[in-house]
Amino acid sequence: MSLTAYTRPCKSIGGVRNIWLADAADVDTMALGSSVETIDTITMESAKVFTLFTFDKDEAEYKITPVNEAGAIKYDVELSMRSKKLSDTLRTAIVEIATLGECGVIAVVEDANGNKIVLGYGISELKTRALQLTGGEAGTGKALNDFNGAVLTLATDTAEYPRFTTATVPVS
Repeated sequence: MSLTAYTRPCKSIGGVRNIWLADAADVDTMALGSSVETIDTITMESAKVFTLFTFDKDEAEYKITPVNEAGAIKYDVELSMRSKKLSDTLRTAIVEIATLGECGVIAVVEDANGNKIVLGYGISELKTRALQLTGGEAGTGKALNDFNGAVLTLATDTAEYPRFTTATVPVS
């Protein structure tokens, strides 16, 4: 296999703009476009959509870590987000994400550069490696200027590197 040439971009900024989440059972299929690298179609089950999950500015990120174990490559995928001010609405969102554990969650994450990547869905693995809630915490802090809110971490490992998407995210 030969390597593909890579040209370093002149400008790139960190951070996440938007995170859309869907119950993995609500996602029907995703398909590659002509580039054979990028997902260009996201099809949902009837009347199902992704939900925008909001978070504090500069407080969400995803990480993809290639791991070589015994000659086999896998990718550890982690999505974390922090949302301030504990409330019934935040509690409901956390409980919904946590209870989707049977099928897991698929995320579309838009970074600060406008690129969208799909986490928890693979063209070869489909929905079998969806993101699961793996950790988090909620609390008030002690002092007036301490953080009051919750941090959630969703993660999975997969045999294929997550793919970018040019598809329109299906939302209501």
